[in-house]
Amino acid sequence: SNSFCTLLVFTATMAHAEDFERLSCSDEEEQEEQTNQQYFDSYGTDVRVTKAMLNDKPRMAFYRDAINAANVKGKVVVDVGAGTGILSLLAARAGARRVIAIEASVMATTMRHIVHAQGGKYADVIRVVEAAAETVSRRSLEEAGHLEPGDRVDFVVSEWMGFYLLHENMLPSVIRVRDALAWRGVDGDADQTPQMIPSRAVIHAAPVDLGPMLEEECWRHWRDVEGFDMSALARMEEAVLLSANPCVHVLPPACVLHEPFVVRDLDLDTVSVADLAHIEGEGVLQWGASLRARKALESRPKATLWGVALWFDVSFADVTMPTGPDHAATHWKQTIVQVPEELQGEIAVAGLVNDADAMGVKIEMALSPATRSYELGLGLYDPNE
Repeated sequence: SNSFCTLLVFTATMAHAEDFERLSCSDEEEQEEQTNQQYFDSYGTDVRVTKAMLNDKPRMAFYRDAINAANVKGKVVVDVGAGTGILSLLAARAGARRVIAIEASVMATTMRHIVHAQGGKYADVIRVVEAAAETVSRRSLEEAGHLEPGDRVDFVVSEWMGFYLLHENMLPSVIRVRDALAWRGVDGDADQTPQMIPSRAVIHAAPVDLGPMLEEECWRHWRDVEGFDMSALARMEEAVLLSANPCVHVLPPACVLHEPFVVRDLDLDTVSVADLAHIEGEGVLQWGASLRARKALESRPKATLWGVALWFDVSFADVTMPTGPDHAATHWKQTIVQVPEELQGEIAVAGLVNDADAMGVKIEMALSPATRSYELGLGLYDPNE
């Protein structure tokens, strides 16, 4: 019927949902300011968040390899949202002439200690700027002595990604720094905008059956506890795991029911802040031709459509970091927008495949600046009507 239904809205940063839910001010600008402050505080004071990111091996390998691929030797690099300074240190180790590490939270003080703890090796290379990204300009950096008047910023590096790529809404801050530090050519010189690391980001979507994930996460354990069947507790845990919609989990590859489609492909060297206010993408699933659907039915003849999972890839040059179910797990996991409760268990994949049905899937993301997040919408429709 080509109907589009918004199923749920993210209203909080998932790692700190309780803090965000306590916001009660009615003024939208004031609420946005409080949300931003809590966002910075969460990264500046909760070392568990920092530890999870630094222990994420695919994440760390991507940035190390991308910075090396960028050939930053002798270049000027700006690190936006530098946190502990790990990306700044990687750039300095790769030979950057100057690294400007911008960090708005109290982590900036810790970063200075970390830089100096490296035996003074990078103390003259890395300059820590404790400021919000939106306040940074060529003039402010020149006045502080971090940039010489003739210096050009060659690269802007940042780890800005959140769940489903855009959660936390940090990318606009990075874009503003990219544009603010562009070199405006004079006397015939060409303009030069810093290259972004990563330089490309792609959001993917695919229909999923959460059965294999629930089997691994809860049912397998509760079926046999000292020889006793405690499956009743599995049902309770399952309810908790699925209580949020959207929810975030590491999905086994077996959960994916159909080949994914691209929701949005972003060129980070040229994308604008305005481009990110509203994002939507559609795919038409051809169930009869899907090898992935047939493979899923071999192991789960009664597989059903629980929702649509979102994940992303980022890349620079030939270095890529995928975060989908078919690849090594990252701390971003996958985000699942579930179908309405009344449809759960009702959309049988076998019927879709046997009837060679086509299904249209529409994903819509609408920015909510006051919560640093997006409202996520999922639509399922008949593309032939």
